[in-house]
Amino acid sequence: MKKIGLIALIVVICLGIIGVGYATWTQAFSIGGTVASGTYIVSIAQTPATSVSPTQTVATCSVGTVVTTGVGAALPISIANGFPGLTYTIPFTLTATGTVPAKITGFTFQDGTGTPVAYTTGNVTFTLSNGGSPADTFAVNAQITGTTVVGAVIPATNTPISGTLIVTIPSTIENQTIPATALLSHSGSFNFVVNTAQQY
Repeated sequence: MKKIGLIALIVVICLGIIGVGYATWTQAFSIGGTVASGTYIVSIAQTPATSVSPTQTVATCSVGTVVTTGVGAALPISIANGFPGLTYTIPFTLTATGTVPAKITGFTFQDGTGTPVAYTTGNVTFTLSNGGSPADTFAVNAQITGTTVVGAVIPATNTPISGTLIVTIPSTIENQTIPATALLSHSGSFNFVVNTAQQY
């Protein structure tokens, strides 16, 4: 009888040890801490458009107020009294003013038809329309130069990267070269959109 009691006591003690071990092994530990997310803000700034070819005072190119979106920023640009051969340059800068660097994922031009025209390298052509009567639809070539290329990183140090948008009304229309002095009074507007993403 003493043996049975001793065995029962040993079994109880062993089960107790196993229970304590299991409880210790499965104990959850909580580590406290604070996580703060970074801010992702990209701003675009521009200087006034400059007519570089030819020197003239008839046509105008104006840049409106920057429109910011969830993925980038847009510059509204309007051309008035344009003519074949006219070229404007529009310098601009991109700055990451938040704490997270950004990367340029692409450029698009929102033309007169409302259809986005993507830009990668070289020249891109899109169509503008005055939206009036009589209707005037004309082609525009655009090119981007500088460090603002697709894939470029905008550092989160308030250090801007710069580029230049070059806008030209082609001097060749329907296989005929039109002299720059032949004013056709082209007018239209478009949005120059810079698309960005967070750079990790």
